[in-house]
Amino acid sequence: MEQTDARNANPDAMVLVKAGSGSGYLAFQEDAKQAAELLGLEAVQRERIGTPKRITVCHLPGGETEQHLSQLDAAGKAIVLADREPGQKISFLRIEPAPEKILEEPVQEASEAELSTPTVKELFEQTVSFLWALIPAVNAIVFCLVPIAPIAGEGKTMTIPQLLRSRVFWVLFLLMVCAGASEQAMSQWASAFAERGLGVSKTLGDLAGPCFFSIMMGLARVLHAKLAGNVDLTRYTAGCALLCILSYVIAVLPLPPAVNLLGCGLCGFSVGVFWPGTFSMASQSCPAGGTAMFALLALGGDLGCSFGPTLVGMVSGFWGDQLKAGFTAALLFPVMILAGLGLLKEKTAH
Repeated sequence: MEQTDARNANPDAMVLVKAGSGSGYLAFQEDAKQAAELLGLEAVQRERIGTPKRITVCHLPGGETEQHLSQLDAAGKAIVLADREPGQKISFLRIEPAPEKILEEPVQEASEAELSTPTVKELFEQTVSFLWALIPAVNAIVFCLVPIAPIAGEGKTMTIPQLLRSRVFWVLFLLMVCAGASEQAMSQWASAFAERGLGVSKTLGDLAGPCFFSIMMGLARVLHAKLAGNVDLTRYTAGCALLCILSYVIAVLPLPPAVNLLGCGLCGFSVGVFWPGTFSMASQSCPAGGTAMFALLALGGDLGCSFGPTLVGMVSGFWGDQLKAGFTAALLFPVMILAGLGLLKEKTAH
Protein backbone atom coordinates (compact mmCIF):
# COMPACT_ATOMS: atom_id res chain seq x y z
CA MET A 1 0.00 0.00 0.00
CA GLU A 2 2.78 2.41 0.92
CA GLN A 3 4.60 1.60 -2.32
CA THR A 4 1.47 2.15 -4.41
CA ASP A 5 0.69 5.53 -2.83
CA ALA A 6 4.26 6.76 -3.23
CA ARG A 7 4.46 5.45 -6.79
CA ASN A 8 1.27 7.25 -7.83
CA ALA A 9 2.55 10.52 -6.34
CA ASN A 10 6.10 10.18 -7.74
CA PRO A 11 6.05 8.33 -11.06
CA ASP A 12 9.54 9.54 -11.96
CA ALA A 13 11.29 8.41 -8.76
CA MET A 14 12.52 5.15 -7.28
CA VAL A 15 10.33 4.28 -4.28
CA LEU A 16 11.93 2.60 -1.27
CA VAL A 17 9.62 1.37 1.48
CA LYS A 18 10.81 0.85 5.05
CA ALA A 19 11.11 -2.88 5.70
CA GLY A 20 8.62 -4.32 8.17
CA SER A 21 11.51 -5.50 10.34
CA GLY A 22 12.77 -1.93 10.47
CA SER A 23 16.08 -2.96 8.98
CA GLY A 24 16.65 -1.25 5.65
CA TYR A 25 14.32 -0.59 2.74
CA LEU A 26 12.52 -2.60 0.07
CA ALA A 27 12.18 -1.81 -3.61
CA PHE A 28 9.47 -3.43 -5.72
CA GLN A 29 8.98 -4.45 -9.35
CA GLU A 30 10.93 -2.20 -11.79
CA ASP A 31 12.44 -0.24 -8.91
CA ALA A 32 13.74 -3.53 -7.51
CA LYS A 33 15.37 -4.47 -10.80
CA GLN A 34 17.05 -1.06 -11.12
CA ALA A 35 18.23 -1.07 -7.50
CA ALA A 36 19.68 -4.55 -7.88
CA GLU A 37 21.54 -3.56 -11.04
CA LEU A 38 22.87 -0.26 -9.70
CA LEU A 39 23.77 -1.47 -6.20
CA GLY A 40 24.92 -4.99 -6.98
CA LEU A 41 22.18 -6.56 -4.87
CA GLU A 42 19.86 -9.49 -5.52
CA ALA A 43 16.28 -9.12 -6.72
CA VAL A 44 14.03 -12.04 -5.79
CA GLN A 45 10.50 -13.17 -6.61
CA ARG A 46 8.02 -13.31 -3.75
CA GLU A 47 4.37 -14.17 -3.48
CA ARG A 48 2.09 -11.21 -2.92
CA ILE A 49 0.06 -11.67 0.24
CA GLY A 50 -3.54 -12.55 -0.54
CA THR A 51 -2.96 -13.14 -4.26
CA PRO A 52 -1.30 -15.84 -6.37
CA LYS A 53 0.77 -13.19 -8.18
CA ARG A 54 4.51 -12.94 -7.61
CA ILE A 55 6.36 -9.65 -7.34
CA THR A 56 10.01 -8.69 -7.66
CA VAL A 57 11.60 -7.42 -4.43
CA CYS A 58 15.08 -6.07 -3.64
CA HIS A 59 16.15 -5.60 -0.04
CA LEU A 60 18.57 -2.75 0.82
CA PRO A 61 20.22 -3.67 4.16
CA GLY A 62 19.83 -1.10 6.94
CA GLY A 63 23.51 -0.84 7.78
CA GLU A 64 24.36 0.31 4.26
CA THR A 65 21.47 2.72 3.64
CA GLU A 66 23.60 5.88 3.38
CA GLN A 67 26.04 4.21 1.02
CA HIS A 68 23.20 2.93 -1.19
CA LEU A 69 21.50 6.33 -1.28
CA SER A 70 24.79 7.94 -2.36
CA GLN A 71 25.18 5.39 -5.15
CA LEU A 72 21.64 6.03 -6.40
CA ASP A 73 22.27 9.78 -6.23
CA ALA A 74 25.43 9.34 -8.27
CA ALA A 75 23.39 7.44 -10.85
CA GLY A 76 21.01 10.43 -11.14
CA LYS A 77 18.04 8.76 -9.48
CA ALA A 78 15.34 10.64 -7.61
CA ILE A 79 14.39 8.65 -4.50
CA VAL A 80 11.25 8.55 -2.36
CA LEU A 81 11.59 7.04 1.10
CA ALA A 82 8.31 5.73 2.53
CA ASP A 83 8.56 5.44 6.32
CA ARG A 84 6.03 4.58 9.00
CA GLU A 85 6.87 4.47 12.67
CA PRO A 86 4.63 2.39 14.93
CA GLY A 87 1.40 4.24 15.69
CA GLN A 88 2.12 7.03 13.15
CA LYS A 89 1.01 7.86 9.63
CA ILE A 90 3.13 7.07 6.60
CA SER A 91 5.60 9.84 5.70
CA PHE A 92 7.23 10.31 2.34
CA LEU A 93 10.64 11.93 1.83
CA ARG A 94 11.70 12.75 -1.72
CA ILE A 95 15.45 13.08 -2.38
CA GLU A 96 16.44 14.75 -5.63
CA PRO A 97 19.75 13.89 -7.31
CA ALA A 98 22.52 16.49 -7.45
CA PRO A 99 22.03 18.72 -10.57
CA GLU A 100 25.36 17.71 -12.09
CA LYS A 101 24.33 14.04 -11.95
CA ILE A 102 21.30 14.53 -14.19
CA LEU A 103 22.18 13.73 -17.78
CA GLU A 104 19.48 14.32 -20.37
CA GLU A 105 21.35 12.32 -22.96
CA PRO A 106 24.18 9.82 -22.62
CA VAL A 107 27.55 11.31 -23.42
CA GLN A 108 29.14 9.63 -26.37
CA GLU A 109 32.89 9.47 -26.27
CA ALA A 110 34.60 10.62 -29.45
CA SER A 111 36.63 8.06 -31.29
CA GLU A 112 40.40 8.40 -31.58
CA ALA A 113 40.03 9.24 -35.29
CA GLU A 114 37.55 12.04 -34.53
CA LEU A 115 39.84 13.51 -31.88
CA SER A 116 42.84 13.52 -34.21
CA THR A 117 41.00 15.15 -37.16
CA PRO A 118 40.84 18.97 -36.80
CA THR A 119 37.65 20.77 -37.78
CA VAL A 120 37.49 23.49 -40.44
CA LYS A 121 37.35 26.14 -37.70
CA GLU A 122 40.41 24.70 -35.97
CA LEU A 123 42.32 24.59 -39.27
CA PHE A 124 41.43 28.23 -39.94
CA GLU A 125 42.51 29.32 -36.45
CA GLN A 126 45.77 27.38 -36.73
CA THR A 127 46.51 28.89 -40.16
CA VAL A 128 45.84 32.45 -38.97
CA SER A 129 48.00 31.90 -35.87
CA PHE A 130 50.83 30.56 -38.05
CA LEU A 131 50.63 33.54 -40.42
CA TRP A 132 50.70 36.00 -37.51
CA ALA A 133 53.71 34.16 -36.06
CA LEU A 134 55.52 34.60 -39.38
CA ILE A 135 55.35 38.40 -39.19
CA PRO A 136 57.84 38.88 -36.29
CA ALA A 137 60.03 36.12 -37.76
CA VAL A 138 60.23 37.93 -41.12
CA ASN A 139 60.73 41.23 -39.31
CA ALA A 140 63.71 39.79 -37.44
CA ILE A 141 65.34 38.67 -40.71
CA VAL A 142 64.67 41.99 -42.45
CA PHE A 143 65.96 43.97 -39.47
CA CYS A 144 69.26 42.11 -39.69
CA LEU A 145 69.67 43.46 -43.22
CA VAL A 146 69.00 47.10 -42.33
CA PRO A 147 72.17 49.21 -42.14
CA ILE A 148 72.45 51.14 -38.88
CA ALA A 149 74.49 54.33 -38.97
CA PRO A 150 76.70 55.10 -35.97
CA ILE A 151 75.11 57.47 -33.49
CA ALA A 152 78.31 59.35 -32.67
CA GLY A 153 81.98 58.93 -33.24
CA GLU A 154 83.97 56.87 -30.77
CA GLY A 155 84.91 58.85 -27.69
CA LYS A 156 82.49 61.68 -28.48
CA THR A 157 79.33 60.51 -26.74
CA MET A 158 77.94 62.36 -23.74
CA THR A 159 77.80 60.69 -20.37
CA ILE A 160 74.56 60.39 -18.44
CA PRO A 161 75.52 63.15 -15.96
CA GLN A 162 76.31 65.43 -18.92
CA LEU A 163 72.93 64.62 -20.47
CA LEU A 164 71.13 65.37 -17.21
CA ARG A 165 72.81 68.79 -17.08
CA SER A 166 71.74 69.58 -20.64
CA ARG A 167 68.64 71.77 -21.02
CA VAL A 168 68.17 70.54 -24.58
CA PHE A 169 67.94 66.97 -23.29
CA TRP A 170 65.21 67.87 -20.80
CA VAL A 171 63.19 69.60 -23.51
CA LEU A 172 63.49 66.45 -25.62
CA PHE A 173 62.53 64.35 -22.61
CA LEU A 174 59.42 66.50 -22.13
CA LEU A 175 58.52 65.99 -25.79
CA MET A 176 58.85 62.21 -25.41
CA VAL A 177 56.67 62.12 -22.28
CA CYS A 178 53.97 64.13 -24.02
CA ALA A 179 54.33 62.04 -27.20
CA GLY A 180 53.60 58.81 -25.31
CA ALA A 181 50.83 60.44 -23.28
CA SER A 182 49.09 61.96 -26.34
CA GLU A 183 49.11 58.58 -28.06
CA GLN A 184 48.04 56.27 -25.23
CA ALA A 185 45.53 58.65 -23.62
CA MET A 186 43.32 58.11 -26.65
CA SER A 187 44.23 54.60 -27.80
CA GLN A 188 43.85 52.93 -24.39
CA TRP A 189 40.35 54.33 -23.96
CA ALA A 190 39.26 54.16 -27.60
CA SER A 191 37.47 50.81 -27.22
CA ALA A 192 35.38 51.95 -24.24
CA PHE A 193 34.76 55.27 -26.02
CA ALA A 194 33.40 53.44 -29.08
CA GLU A 195 31.32 51.01 -27.00
CA ARG A 196 29.64 53.74 -24.97
CA GLY A 197 29.23 56.22 -27.82
CA LEU A 198 28.00 53.83 -30.49
CA GLY A 199 26.38 51.29 -28.19
CA VAL A 200 28.19 48.37 -29.84
CA SER A 201 29.71 45.15 -28.48
CA LYS A 202 33.27 44.81 -27.14
CA THR A 203 34.42 43.22 -30.42
CA LEU A 204 33.00 46.00 -32.60
CA GLY A 205 34.26 48.54 -30.08
CA ASP A 206 37.81 47.23 -30.51
CA LEU A 207 37.48 47.43 -34.30
CA ALA A 208 35.92 50.89 -34.30
CA GLY A 209 38.28 52.28 -31.65
CA PRO A 210 41.82 50.91 -31.19
CA CYS A 211 41.93 49.23 -34.61
CA PHE A 212 40.89 52.45 -36.40
CA PHE A 213 43.39 54.42 -34.30
CA SER A 214 46.24 51.99 -35.10
CA ILE A 215 45.55 51.97 -38.83
CA MET A 216 45.63 55.76 -38.98
CA MET A 217 48.82 55.90 -36.91
CA GLY A 218 50.46 53.35 -39.22
CA LEU A 219 49.51 55.45 -42.26
CA ALA A 220 50.99 58.52 -40.56
CA ARG A 221 54.32 56.79 -39.99
CA VAL A 222 54.47 55.60 -43.61
CA LEU A 223 53.90 59.21 -44.68
CA HIS A 224 56.54 60.41 -42.21
CA ALA A 225 59.07 57.98 -43.70
CA LYS A 226 58.32 59.31 -47.18
CA LEU A 227 58.61 62.96 -46.11
CA ALA A 228 61.72 62.55 -43.95
CA GLY A 229 64.45 64.88 -45.14
CA ASN A 230 62.09 66.82 -47.43
CA VAL A 231 60.24 68.88 -44.82
CA ASP A 232 61.13 70.95 -41.78
CA LEU A 233 60.66 68.35 -39.03
CA THR A 234 59.93 70.90 -36.31
CA ARG A 235 57.19 72.60 -38.31
CA TYR A 236 55.78 69.25 -39.42
CA THR A 237 55.61 68.05 -35.82
CA ALA A 238 54.01 71.32 -34.74
CA GLY A 239 51.37 70.88 -37.44
CA CYS A 240 50.69 67.36 -36.17
CA ALA A 241 50.37 68.73 -32.62
CA LEU A 242 47.73 71.20 -33.82
CA LEU A 243 45.96 68.34 -35.60
CA CYS A 244 46.11 66.33 -32.38
CA ILE A 245 44.48 69.19 -30.47
CA LEU A 246 41.75 69.32 -33.13
CA SER A 247 41.19 65.56 -32.89
CA TYR A 248 40.68 65.70 -29.13
CA VAL A 249 38.29 68.63 -29.55
CA ILE A 250 36.24 66.66 -32.11
CA ALA A 251 36.16 63.69 -29.71
CA VAL A 252 34.76 65.73 -26.79
CA LEU A 253 32.32 68.08 -28.54
CA PRO A 254 28.57 67.22 -28.33
CA LEU A 255 28.50 65.77 -31.82
CA PRO A 256 27.04 62.49 -33.18
CA PRO A 257 29.02 59.50 -31.81
CA ALA A 258 30.27 58.55 -35.28
CA VAL A 259 31.80 62.04 -35.67
CA ASN A 260 33.38 61.78 -32.21
CA LEU A 261 34.89 58.48 -33.31
CA LEU A 262 36.44 60.19 -36.35
CA GLY A 263 38.30 62.32 -33.83
CA CYS A 264 39.75 59.10 -32.41
CA GLY A 265 41.10 58.07 -35.84
CA LEU A 266 42.38 61.57 -36.55
CA CYS A 267 44.25 61.44 -33.25
CA GLY A 268 45.96 58.22 -34.36
CA PHE A 269 47.13 59.95 -37.54
CA SER A 270 48.34 63.06 -35.72
CA VAL A 271 50.43 61.27 -33.06
CA GLY A 272 52.19 58.99 -35.56
CA VAL A 273 55.14 61.37 -35.96
CA PHE A 274 55.64 62.35 -32.31
CA TRP A 275 57.77 59.44 -31.14
CA PRO A 276 60.03 58.88 -34.20
CA GLY A 277 60.06 62.64 -34.90
CA THR A 278 61.38 63.40 -31.42
CA PHE A 279 64.16 60.84 -31.90
CA SER A 280 65.11 62.48 -35.19
CA MET A 281 65.14 65.93 -33.61
CA ALA A 282 67.27 64.56 -30.77
CA SER A 283 69.89 63.26 -33.20
CA GLN A 284 69.99 66.67 -34.89
CA SER A 285 69.99 68.91 -31.82
CA CYS A 286 72.17 66.68 -29.64
CA PRO A 287 74.35 64.60 -31.99
CA ALA A 288 76.72 63.52 -29.20
CA GLY A 289 73.92 62.11 -27.04
CA GLY A 290 74.75 58.51 -27.88
CA THR A 291 72.78 55.44 -26.94
CA ALA A 292 72.29 56.65 -23.36
CA MET A 293 70.27 59.62 -24.61
CA PHE A 294 67.95 57.46 -26.71
CA ALA A 295 67.51 54.99 -23.87
CA LEU A 296 66.49 57.79 -21.49
CA LEU A 297 64.18 59.29 -24.11
CA ALA A 298 62.52 55.90 -24.60
CA LEU A 299 62.03 55.77 -20.83
CA GLY A 300 60.36 59.17 -21.01
CA GLY A 301 58.05 57.91 -23.74
CA ASP A 302 57.10 54.91 -21.61
CA LEU A 303 56.37 57.16 -18.65
CA GLY A 304 54.04 59.19 -20.86
CA CYS A 305 52.34 56.00 -22.10
CA SER A 306 51.54 55.19 -18.48
CA PHE A 307 50.65 58.67 -17.29
CA GLY A 308 48.37 59.63 -20.21
CA PRO A 309 45.66 56.96 -19.86
CA THR A 310 45.95 57.17 -16.05
CA LEU A 311 45.10 60.88 -16.15
CA VAL A 312 42.15 60.24 -18.48
CA GLY A 313 40.83 57.52 -16.18
CA MET A 314 41.19 59.61 -13.01
CA VAL A 315 39.50 62.69 -14.48
CA SER A 316 36.75 60.59 -16.06
CA GLY A 317 36.08 58.88 -12.75
CA PHE A 318 35.94 62.21 -10.92
CA TRP A 319 33.28 63.45 -13.36
CA GLY A 320 31.08 60.37 -13.14
CA ASP A 321 32.83 58.11 -15.66
CA GLN A 322 32.57 60.72 -18.41
CA LEU A 323 35.35 59.84 -20.87
CA LYS A 324 34.95 63.16 -22.65
CA ALA A 325 36.03 64.92 -19.46
CA GLY A 326 39.18 62.77 -19.40
CA PHE A 327 39.93 63.49 -23.06
CA THR A 328 39.54 67.21 -22.35
CA ALA A 329 42.27 66.90 -19.70
CA ALA A 330 44.45 65.05 -22.22
CA LEU A 331 44.50 68.18 -24.41
CA LEU A 332 47.31 69.26 -22.09
CA PHE A 333 49.77 66.90 -23.80
CA PRO A 334 49.70 68.17 -27.42
CA VAL A 335 49.66 71.74 -26.08
CA MET A 336 52.84 70.97 -24.14
CA ILE A 337 54.37 69.50 -27.31
CA LEU A 338 53.84 72.85 -29.05
CA ALA A 339 55.46 74.63 -26.11
CA GLY A 340 58.33 72.12 -26.07
CA LEU A 341 59.00 72.61 -29.79
CA GLY A 342 59.25 76.36 -29.19
CA LEU A 343 61.72 75.80 -26.34
CA LEU A 344 63.75 73.35 -28.44
CA LYS A 345 64.04 75.84 -31.27
CA GLU A 346 65.16 78.51 -28.80
CA LYS A 347 67.74 76.29 -27.06
CA THR A 348 69.26 74.95 -30.28
CA ALA A 349 69.47 78.48 -31.69
CA HIS A 350 71.75 79.40 -28.79
